[in-house]
Amino acid sequence: MVVSLGFLNFPLPSLAEEPPSTHLSFNGHRGASPLPHKATSTLMRALVVDDQEMFRELFAKAFRSSVRPCSVQECCNLADARCALEAATFDYVILDVLLPDGNGLSLCEQFARVRSHPRFIAISAFWDDVTILRALHSDAAALIDKHSQAFHSISNVLTEVSSGRRFLSETIAQRCSWIKSDPHSPFKILSKREFWILCNIAAGASNDEIASKLVMSPFTVQWHRRRIMAKLGIHTSVDLVRYAIETGFAHNVDINPDAKPLY
Repeated sequence: MVVSLGFLNFPLPSLAEEPPSTHLSFNGHRGASPLPHKATSTLMRALVVDDQEMFRELFAKAFRSSVRPCSVQECCNLADARCALEAATFDYVILDVLLPDGNGLSLCEQFARVRSHPRFIAISAFWDDVTILRALHSDAAALIDKHSQAFHSISNVLTEVSSGRRFLSETIAQRCSWIKSDPHSPFKILSKREFWILCNIAAGASNDEIASKLVMSPFTVQWHRRRIMAKLGIHTSVDLVRYAIETGFAHNVDINPDAKPLY
């Protein structure tokens, strides 16, 4: 099913389509047994990108136990991951979204233009609304919530994405449904330009800085700011910045305002 949210259009899976076996909690309680090891005739290569060593090792171990034979490379930041993807070919990239040097989803958007690009599995402990929609618009094959998805269920995730199906953790799928049903969602009422300006406002950019990026007058930026506040029912600049940060606009300031929405 394709959902239209103003200038955004993305496929939104129904919660009923989510297989119950794909959600396993960290506390060790399982809903269903994980799938058996996936045996392949060729070497499967994976890149694990996370700034926390513990998570890198856990996801690398989970992949090695799910796919055989395989080779796993690890990176701790966006720059190293980009170099690795430019230097070698990978089948899967398990990618943390919020990295110290940028948004990991920019890798999905960049390498989606490559013909034989890997399947990206986006992981995060902080899935805000903007990041969820950006991930859905990117080439991410799976969106994983670190808080609710067990590492040993990576086999189930790989089975889904290797079959051409997008996998969402249950908490993320529920959030998607809420965004779809909310008539006041900013994704329905803001224009593409207003969306990008709000990302920069959340990141602390001044009217002059935003105007310089967009090649427009600071007075025009101020006019857009007032329109954004009116549409969202927000009355002060402080409340606007607080709202934008809480919703996730600050994490996505690198979105290209002249490209297709969230690409």
